[in-house]
This record gives sequence, C-alpha cells and structure tokens, in this order.
Amino acid sequence: MSVESGPDCQQQPRLQVIGAGLARTGTMSLKIALEMLLDGKCHHMSEMGEGTNYKLWRKAAEEGDLTRAEWEEVYRGYVAAVDNPTATFYRTLVHHFPEAKVILTVRDEEAWYKSYSYIQAAGERMRKSVPVQLWMLVRNGWDQTRFRRAQWSKSFLGGAPRAHDKQFTIDGFHKHTEEVKSRVAPPERLLVFDVRQGWEPLCNFLGKPVPDVPFPRANDSEQITARHQIYATVHRTGQAVGLALLAAIAAYLAYQLS
Repeated sequence: MSVESGPDCQQQPRLQVIGAGLARTGTMSLKIALEMLLDGKCHHMSEMGEGTNYKLWRKAAEEGDLTRAEWEEVYRGYVAAVDNPTATFYRTLVHHFPEAKVILTVRDEEAWYKSYSYIQAAGERMRKSVPVQLWMLVRNGWDQTRFRRAQWSKSFLGGAPRAHDKQFTIDGFHKHTEEVKSRVAPPERLLVFDVRQGWEPLCNFLGKPVPDVPFPRANDSEQITARHQIYATVHRTGQAVGLALLAAIAAYLAYQLS
C-alpha cells in the first residue's frame, strides 16, 4: 500500500506546529508543552528508534525532500514536531504544510554552545569509531545508518565537524536563527520563543488557554549522556577484541614461521 492511499489517511492527525529551533534550545520542554496544549503527540529526536520509518528519512536526507504524502507518513500520528531532524528540514516542511505554524526556539548563545558542543564532541568521537559504526549498522540497519550520515551533511553547520570551534558554531547558530526569521512568511506564522518566557506567548500564538500548571522544564542531557556511554563501551570493547584478534593472528603466524 502506498503512503498516498492509506484507508485511514484522512483520520490521522496533521502537523499543526513545525519546530525550526536547533537542538539544545529547550526543544524537550517545548515538546511536552505542545503535547499538553494540542492534546496529541509531538515528534522529537529522542523518539526516533524502533518503528521509525528510516527508509523515508534516508530518502529525505539524501534527496533533500519528500512528497507531501511521504512527509505525512513520516509524521503519521503527530500533531507537532520539534528538534532534529525536523529543524534540518524546516524549509521544505513549511512549504508542504502551509497550514502549520512555526516555532523557533532560541537560547542564550553561551549556554547553548556549552550544551551543544558537549553533545557534538561525543557524537564526533562516535562517528570516528569503527567498532561503534559497525555495531550501529548491525543494530540499526542500513537505512538508519545512511540517514544519520546524510542528515549530518545537511545540518546548520553544513556538515562541518567543528563543534570545538566556538565562534564558528555560534555564528552558525545565529545564521540559522536569522534565516528562519527571513524565510517564514507571513510574520504572524512564526513565533520566536525562549522557553524561559513560559506559557503566555506560546498560548497566545496557538490560541490556547494558559494551563494552570508550571511550564515544563525538561532536560534530556542525561538520556543523551547515557547513550554516549553505551557507545564508549562498544568502542572500548571493539578495540579490545580487535587487538586480541591481531595478537592471535600474530602468534599464529609466528608459530607457522618458526
């Protein structure tokens, strides 16, 4: 069955909000807030795992776009989407979903860089680790592996692994922010939002009443750190196994030649 002809396609939720803000700008807090306000699921990088349509995500990353029907399949069951990889594809998403509003999360540059550079430095080590890459290929499959590589090349830094370069990275952060502001039209379709502002600007933008609970304050750093600790363990184990294998081969050759 094609993605264009699903029997319950018309009953599925449609994207009402597209998050154009980069990772580490309060996207997890925004995700929780949007789920409360819109009474539906909000897509976030943290949810990408088993059940994710990596075949379509890979196609989007490698070809730069999907059809409207394919994007609807990617976001099937979601009323909003924030964080990566949504922010990477915000340009095409705002075109395919003209009825959706856009939220650009922003943050103090110093606080953002401290958080972002830590996560990216760990990610760069992971991408350079042969044992980790082989493990991810076996565990996650070819489509997810190809998607992650292709998506990185389309990031706001243009694929440059330079999180250690503070000024370069912060300049990329500001360039992305200004680009979103200039691309999204009309202006009333866009909310530039700092999660420290709380409920009022978000609720006014979405036309929703302000909930009688504190605005969510979430942080997924622990989850990301735990994932990278797993990668580090895989890397060390792979190195140990590789060295043991080389030692065994060397011992065997030495025995044969003696």
